[in-house]
Amino acid sequence: RALRAEGRAAPPFLSRPLPAAPLEVVSVDALAAFLAAPERTFVTERLRVRIGVPDALDVDDPLELDALGQWSLRADVLARLLDGADAEPSLPLQRAAGRLPHGPLAELAIRDALAEARTVRHLARDRATAARTAGATVDRAVGAWRLVGRVGPLFDGGLFDVHAGKVRARHLLSAWVRHLALHLADGPGAGQPTSRVVGLPERKLGDSAHVFPPVPDAAARLEALLALYARALREPLPLLPEQAREYAGAFTPKRTDEDAHAAGLEAAWKLWARQPDPHARRLFGDDPFGDGVAFARLAREVWAPLLACAGGRAAEAEA
Repeated sequence: RALRAEGRAAPPFLSRPLPAAPLEVVSVDALAAFLAAPERTFVTERLRVRIGVPDALDVDDPLELDALGQWSLRADVLARLLDGADAEPSLPLQRAAGRLPHGPLAELAIRDALAEARTVRHLARDRATAARTAGATVDRAVGAWRLVGRVGPLFDGGLFDVHAGKVRARHLLSAWVRHLALHLADGPGAGQPTSRVVGLPERKLGDSAHVFPPVPDAAARLEALLALYARALREPLPLLPEQAREYAGAFTPKRTDEDAHAAGLEAAWKLWARQPDPHARRLFGDDPFGDGVAFARLAREVWAPLLACAGGRAAEAEA
């Protein structure tokens, strides 16, 4: 409640919805990008506005690696491991590029990157033995839309996304769209794909490995997401991927719907307070949730099917 009291609800960004965007043909990549960053999609695609993000300070000789520097180094090491190459990146080259501090701190950074990258590779170990194909082509009518694109590469017919950092909401949503699209594809991966998303664990190994088994009603799920995409290009919707994931994850068998709703909103508010999205703030002001009704409904609409498929905790939140 204290967090809510500090927020300031903005007046409606638009007095009325924009004209419908021409969306007869939608690419798989465009739909995935929208779900991963819906507020940014509305601001940049419909309003043609670019919101600048301050650049990180460029330091030739950093005293320590920031989060981006740690991720970049870990991603380099992980890419080598996944390719079966030497895991040791060239220390002199990394220093010459200004990516590492001098002295023992560089050795420490390399050691941490190796340990974390090896953890992710362990989670992705089945990827090395899976049959890899370039991908599958999608060109199908889905409701009022035509969905087109190519999904891949594929491993044993499904996606196998590996991230050097933690698995974020945007990663899951992007993989979810592409996984659903595989059910409508021609060629390898069509029909009954199983897809995986792994990344750096937050607390334990299991919380960073996500599996999407085949989805019997994939076409219906895609049609619902396409309808949401069309609506979200006409008016701002508080989809807020990271906060919505927190909200939907609050629905557990041990909680009543009322308790889950309250706990989910509180978790979403705390995350917003720590990580406000600049595009969402432009659209909704400091309070993107309002009375919580629209946000809650959209969060359940988007996340309940995904979490239910992946064995998440919010299968019952769809009800």
